[in-house]
Amino acid sequence: MLADNVPSYIYKKHKNIKRVKAINAKEDIISLPSEQPFTDAVTKITNSGIQFNDIAGNNEILVAAVTPRNWIFDNKNAQLLFTVNILTQPTLHRIAIRVPTKSLLAVLQYLQRNNVMIEHVYAY
Repeated sequence: MLADNVPSYIYKKHKNIKRVKAINAKEDIISLPSEQPFTDAVTKITNSGIQFNDIAGNNEILVAAVTPRNWIFDNKNAQLLFTVNILTQPTLHRIAIRVPTKSLLAVLQYLQRNNVMIEHVYAY
């Protein structure tokens, strides 16, 4: 994936994030694990200042999260696609959000600030 502003400490602190190639002084091709480890990695680096330019060739990504049923998604950087009630937990629902890759970490920060459980970031 292509990312801007990757601080060097990221590679030391998060062993599953690797620099594949430095494109220039600002942009790197980086490698992150897939599936749930990808979700875990990106939710840990939300405050790092990184900006993803593309993830696996995509400029949009899907995020699934679990929220209180009365919580309202209000973020101009992403689009709420749908909500689904969780039948076994009547106070919660699952949301699906379409996020431009350049806004991914900002949207994840927004969800974390609102105590929303980020269930999965679909990378591939």
